[in-house]
Amino acid sequence: MNTLHFKKLIEDALLEDIGMGDITTQSIFSETETATGTYTCKAENGVIAGLDALSLTYELLGGKVKIDLHKKDGDVLAKGDVVATVTGPVRTLLTGERVILNLV
Repeated sequence: MNTLHFKKLIEDALLEDIGMGDITTQSIFSETETATGTYTCKAENGVIAGLDALSLTYELLGGKVKIDLHKKDGDVLAKGDVVATVTGPVRTLLTGERVILNLV
């Protein structure tokens, strides 16, 4: 998919998902809190695609997220495989998570 079209799709998905902001995340976590999380395969098996969604989504939300991809598009996955590890502001990680999971 064309990167510009994918970025527009992500922008639209973020606007639909969070509207004017992720109120729950903003009320629970401070701007300075950071965390590390993993994207893990929950299905029995499959092929991963759309991993650019991680970098594009977090970029649109302000960047500052370190992304370590452990898999690449086209890789076969088994249940429990770690696809990516992300580190950054908790608010950014949580705000982007739902959209990313819907696209990958």
